[in-house]
Amino acid sequence: MDGAHQEKKIGNLKQLIYILVLLLSFNGWSQKAYVDAAISASTVTSNDQFTYKITTDCDCDIIPPDLSNFDVLQAMPGHYESMQSFNGQSTKKTCTSTMTYVLRGKKKGKFEIGEAKVKCKSADKTSQSFTVEVLNAEDVHKANEGKVDYYFKLESSKEKVRVGEAFVLNFYMYTKKRPQDINAINSGKAGGVYRQSLFNEMASDFAFPMTIKKVKGNDYYVIHLRKEVCIPSAAGKLKIEPYFGRAVEEYDFFSAKYMDGYSNSLEIDVINVPSNAPPNYYGMSGEFNLVHEISATSIQANRAIEMTVEISGIGNFNSFRTPDFLFPESFLVAEPEIEENFDLTEEGIEGKATYTYVITPTKEGQFNILPYSFAYFDRKANNFKSVATESFTINVSEGTGGDIKNTTNTSSVPEEYDIRHIKKGGNLFGISYLFFGTLIFWMLILLPLILLFIFIMAKRKKSRLTDEEVVAKRQKEVKKSTAKQVSKLQSADNDTLNIKGLKSQLEAYLMTNLNISRSQLSKQIISVKLDEKGVDESLKNRFTSLWDKLEMAQYAPVSSDNLGKLANESSSIINELNKVL
Repeated sequence: MDGAHQEKKIGNLKQLIYILVLLLSFNGWSQKAYVDAAISASTVTSNDQFTYKITTDCDCDIIPPDLSNFDVLQAMPGHYESMQSFNGQSTKKTCTSTMTYVLRGKKKGKFEIGEAKVKCKSADKTSQSFTVEVLNAEDVHKANEGKVDYYFKLESSKEKVRVGEAFVLNFYMYTKKRPQDINAINSGKAGGVYRQSLFNEMASDFAFPMTIKKVKGNDYYVIHLRKEVCIPSAAGKLKIEPYFGRAVEEYDFFSAKYMDGYSNSLEIDVINVPSNAPPNYYGMSGEFNLVHEISATSIQANRAIEMTVEISGIGNFNSFRTPDFLFPESFLVAEPEIEENFDLTEEGIEGKATYTYVITPTKEGQFNILPYSFAYFDRKANNFKSVATESFTINVSEGTGGDIKNTTNTSSVPEEYDIRHIKKGGNLFGISYLFFGTLIFWMLILLPLILLFIFIMAKRKKSRLTDEEVVAKRQKEVKKSTAKQVSKLQSADNDTLNIKGLKSQLEAYLMTNLNISRSQLSKQIISVKLDEKGVDESLKNRFTSLWDKLEMAQYAPVSSDNLGKLANESSSIINELNKVL
């Protein structure tokens, strides 16, 4: 009896606990007002990027602090929900809103990021404030030279140039330990300048030049990462922001140790050309020649002639404009056919461009074609020079095309173009040749109308898709193609190609499902976006690990067993991400 009574008590206690949990669940739907703020680093250089993140409830409006002491490179809002359950019943729902800023210091000093505020339905809250110390990147860079294990350096062949004058940027990595691979190179931003690499990094036999140099008594491997020809197009101070490099210090199959960082920045003084520029000067600088040829100067109307213009030399050919001749209105002139043959050198762009014009005069007469010319600044002579074509006259006589003026022309005409006379008598065609009114006739008449109707209906259906439906459709396509690429990897017909294909597909997967651009494909931003989508920490870490493995597998040899494990792991993680994204 006591046992039964005891069991009854236990049962009542379980029911009471269950009721309390349900009561608490109703409170879970309305969270308390709160705000959290965090920074990724408290000491940075003026070249470094860091994040400032505000987190609060979805019912709250975020009011960020004053960030005017920093460059705001990106501002990324986020929103995600999560649900907790007990005995199969939903007990607590949380909804989190975030705002993440990618910042960079403007100048040296200690700067405060004030309190972030949120306005919620239940109450207003404020976060903690932060102090960020910004060090002068140039000072830190100079102090590191010859002392640290590795650093990056950006150099220019010239400190002062004229508009249109070429100079060379060299990006180096100095490291005491020879790296196994170069993983990433990003050029810094620079406005108003043409830049082109002298290295063909995509060539199969390309290798980064490397030397050994002693710096402050220490031996360094000096790796020439990038060599770019730059041609400024405007006068003023040209600010070249730091370049970024990342090398692999050592590889394991499932991990890697990286050496990465930013270089110093540079400022180039770009001065203008003298003010006495002629009217036909539009920015060309260097040394140039101009020649032209015309196939004929006497021609019949409605017959075509060719004119070629060749511009050769060295300089800022990137600024050259297509020659503009003043042809008479009665001349039909097609867009010129352009043939270019250029080489990039440290002094600029060298080679030639040939423009071929097909000209068809349509009226008789004598027409004078004015010369074409352009001026350029000769840096060696330090003055302006001009090159020009000669003027020439085209004599156009009466042509055989166009309107027919001679109706008495009895010259022989080829049989296929002659008039066919009607024959008298006999049947022109039999009744069996009649086509009008047959079934095939009506099918051919109605078929285009039916196809047009189907096309219009499909077009209307597609145009009625909302932006959300278009995005969802695109996400579905990318998820399907990603799954297909994983299957290719599992078949392992070609290890390297399939791994690179999966890596490329994952990039498309992330850009589509996280709504980011290719330039935002960094671990930092991907991690923030996965947080906003409500991806738990474990799955996020697994995906980050997969990303590293795929990156390394493109360079390190992969055994069939490890390849199979990598394929299965990819399939598992992508399937789990598809449930969340």
